[in-house]
This record gives sequence, C-alpha cells and structure tokens, in this order.
Amino acid sequence: MDKAVARIQQAVTNGEKITIYGDYDVDGLTSTAIMAETLESIGAEAEVFIPNRFTDGYGPNADVYRYLQKSGTQLLITVDNGIAGAAVIDEAMAAGMDVVVTDHHELPDQLPNAVAVVHPRYPGSQYPFGDLSGAGVAFKVATALLEEPPVESVDLAALGAVADLVTLVDENRVLVQLGLQMIRTQPRIGLSALLEVADVAQESVTETTIGFVIGPRLNALGRLGDAKDGVTLLTTFDDELAMDLAKQINTLNDQRQQLVKKSPRMR
Repeated sequence: MDKAVARIQQAVTNGEKITIYGDYDVDGLTSTAIMAETLESIGAEAEVFIPNRFTDGYGPNADVYRYLQKSGTQLLITVDNGIAGAAVIDEAMAAGMDVVVTDHHELPDQLPNAVAVVHPRYPGSQYPFGDLSGAGVAFKVATALLEEPPVESVDLAALGAVADLVTLVDENRVLVQLGLQMIRTQPRIGLSALLEVADVAQESVTETTIGFVIGPRLNALGRLGDAKDGVTLLTTFDDELAMDLAKQINTLNDQRQQLVKKSPRMR
C-alpha cells in the first residue's frame, strides 16, 4: 500500500497521464468509480478504460496495454483485476509504463512485478480481513490516499461487495450497512435515476435490491452495451445524463432478460 500511494502521489504531483484499468462487472465498475473519484479529489484527471468482454477479455490484455502506453499512459492502475496478469504487466513495466495492481482475486503462483500489488491476502501480509471485494480494495487505497475513509464512496463499496458475492461479515458487513444507509437516504444521482426507472423506492433498498435490481442492470452493460457507461452513470453530477443512461441501461436489461429466456447461458 505504501508503494502504491507513493507512486500515485508522484504521478499526480508531476501531472502524469494516469489510466484506471477496470472490469465490466459491477465490482469492476464500482472499483473504477471509487478510484476515479478519489484521484479527481486529489487533483488528477485520470482516464478510464473498461475492457470489452468479447474483444478484450477479462484482466490485462497485452494489445490494450501497448495501446494505452502508446497513447501516453505513464501510470496504469488496475482495479478488480491484474493479480494474474504477470506476463502482460511485466512486459509493460519493462517497456516503461508503471503499473499499480489493486485486486482481490485468487493469488497465482507468480505475482506481477508491478510497482505495487495491493491485495488483502498478499503473501506474508498480516492484514486481518482477506475477503474484500475489488471495490473494497479500491476503497482501502482511497482511504490511504486521502488519509481518511472516502465516505462519499461507501455506497459504491457496498454495491461491489454485494454484487460480487463476497462474505458479508467483518469489514464487508460494515461497508454494506453504511452503503445501504447512504443509498436509502442520499443516493448519488445515477443510482437515484436507476432506481426510478426500475420503479424501486430508494428508502426500501436492501442487499436483495442490489442483487436482483441494480446489479443485473449494470451487468447488462458489459454483455450488451458499453460498460464504461456504468462508470459514467455512477460518477455523473448531471441529472439529465443520469436519467438518459438509466433508461438505456434499463432497456438493455430488458433485452438481456429476453435473451436469457431464449438461451439460459446468457444469464
């Protein structure tokens, strides 16, 4: 964590081009949104890259990494992915693009030779809770960067935890309880719009709402649309844009449901 924070702060201070490399599921989208909001709050304007499920696949993609480097990226921060991408990340590091990995997935035998690898079960670590979601790890990185918890992002951490089916105990339980309270009382613009088009009252939101209403709609983007729109929805302050995106996402979810009826493999 110390190495990650130091390198990110250096990039912000020097005005380097930072790209956040996320994932197309709910945990990946919320992780990306947390990191983007945090970097913006400390003076960086990071770019966001969400891979396409069908053309880019999951996790580090060598062609995409080379493209991002050629496009000027000096520091790449992975969220909810990267731990198993040693070959791609090591090549990028050798070519001069620094990579900070933040992830929570199963540890492989070979870890990437990144600037830093932030993982709750890092070998030799004494971190007391190893079952954080990708959004939970991003929330922890944000806490370290800000030197206090980013309370305005706790709703995102809750969405990621519930949607990714991590155990809702210990830190996850706290994040989800606080996040649900925030969604019920003062939801961000994008979530408010999504709940409205889904005909769900914000004050009634529970873990079940995330699992069966919010989660499937955001996941539909990664299957049938542009998952990056999910990050835009979660971070926008534009009411009109939020409602437009929410309606588009709701339509995609309807299409997904029809496809599932025809082919259960699309679930």
